[in-house]
Amino acid sequence: GKPLDIEKDPVTDIKQDPYPLPGTFEWHACDINDEEELEKIYCLLRDHYVEDDDNMFRFDYSKEFLKWALQPPGWKREWHLAVRVKQSGALVGFITAIPTRI
Repeated sequence: GKPLDIEKDPVTDIKQDPYPLPGTFEWHACDINDEEELEKIYCLLRDHYVEDDDNMFRFDYSKEFLKWALQPPGWKREWHLAVRVKQSGALVGFITAIPTRI
C-alpha cells in the first residue's frame, strides 16, 4: 500500500466504463424496492453468500434488513449491481456500495 494523495481527486480515478463480462452474462442495476427483484437478491445471498470459513452456518438476513442496510441516506440504485445470465435473467453475483463520510 501507499499513502493517500490528498491533493488528488479520487473520483477521477474511478473507471467510468463497466468491466466487460463473458458473453453470456450482463451487468444489471437492481431495484431493491421491487419485491420480485428483492426476492431474487435475497435468495442469491441466502443460498450462495455470507458463509463462515468453516462452512458451519450461513447467515440468513431478512429482506427487510437488506433493504434497510442498502438504502441509507444518499443511497443510489446504480450502486446495487448484479451479474446475471443474459438468457434466463438469473442472478449469479451481487455487489453493492453505500455512501459514507470519513
